[in-house]
Amino acid sequence: MRNSIVKSVRNLIVGSIAFFMFKPAIAQNSIVLGGINTTKMETSKDVLRAIISQSIIKNSSYILMDRFDVAEKVNKDSLDLCLGQQCLIELGQTLNADFALSASYEKTDDRIIVTMKLVDVKNAKVLKTEIRQFENQEVELTKITDMMLQYLNEKPIDELDEKMLIFKNLPANSISLQQIDNSGPRMGFAIVTGANGDYLQRSTASGGLGGSNVTYNIGYQFEKQYVGNERFSGIFEFIFNFAGLERSKIFPSLAILHGLRFGKGTWEVAVGPSLTTRRLAKTIQFNGQTMTRDDYYNTIEPALPNENQKPSFDSYQITKRPDARGDVEFGTNFVVGVGKTFKSGSLNIPLNFYASMSKFGTSYGISIGINLMKTKTDRAKSVTTTRNNNGYVKGSNYRTTNSKTTQPTIIIRQ
Repeated sequence: MRNSIVKSVRNLIVGSIAFFMFKPAIAQNSIVLGGINTTKMETSKDVLRAIISQSIIKNSSYILMDRFDVAEKVNKDSLDLCLGQQCLIELGQTLNADFALSASYEKTDDRIIVTMKLVDVKNAKVLKTEIRQFENQEVELTKITDMMLQYLNEKPIDELDEKMLIFKNLPANSISLQQIDNSGPRMGFAIVTGANGDYLQRSTASGGLGGSNVTYNIGYQFEKQYVGNERFSGIFEFIFNFAGLERSKIFPSLAILHGLRFGKGTWEVAVGPSLTTRRLAKTIQFNGQTMTRDDYYNTIEPALPNENQKPSFDSYQITKRPDARGDVEFGTNFVVGVGKTFKSGSLNIPLNFYASMSKFGTSYGISIGINLMKTKTDRAKSVTTTRNNNGYVKGSNYRTTNSKTTQPTIIIRQ
């Protein structure tokens, strides 16, 4: 009796060890990537196929069929056109795959619409269709594709990626939308005309700065958007600027501009006043020479005859002009500017041309800046679609992970 119990316990232990050591591996489902459709996309289908393949491996539990094995049985052109349900089912059956996936990337002026269709080959039905609208940021296609696969597989989405990339179709009176924030440093140069240009070029003995009429600028721009949507935005710009540093001088100014930015923020126009300081001196013309009050009384007036009838400085026609010998005064200019923002990923490079006008002349300048795109914090808006048993696609306006709230739905016949 005792020997039989011991033998039974030993067999149980050995059997348990053998089960855990040699139990068969759980089989994974295979998937084949079918057709890829593109509309107005700069990225080629081959590159998109590589991005989607990498994303399938990273974001799903499927085993992706090797593209070389697929190429041996299916013509590439036929594969690219395989987008519909029946074609995907036949493709999966030909390659003995469990599932098949097709994708479509369509770019409009302000968004990228991505559609992915997952087909159950063995049961010959569409398992799920996902349609999403993303911001028009083609450089983020890898993240966009990762998000699509995560939506298909019902995996949690990175909140920051969702806020940054999901398209927001907000009204024009929304103040939460910040398409582009070009706040950042500025530098450039200006060609100065009129009396101001003469001031820069005159000799120091004549109250000038003794150089050329080109001056260099450095400053910083702050801006605030108060209204806007995907097509235009209204902004206020505050630009602190310092000029004349190449002459060991500092000419500060503050421009307060109101502007409009169009078409995803790439073009803009702005106008407004500029507050500045300048040195101005009262001058007269005496025997063809321009003289200040000090020049007249120190050199000319003592040499005049008839002590009792010497004309005073104020008896001459007085003109105010920019002059290093004058007093510092506050003044205003009127500024008109036009610019374009060049974008590379999250990097913005604004380039602006402007004219700053006053009664002492006009400055024509160019400035360039650099800044990083700000994170958008308004609520992500999207379209989620899944196929029901009756062959329809249901979608909701918003998607929240693990949310129990019932959202309004739309019905789209597939």
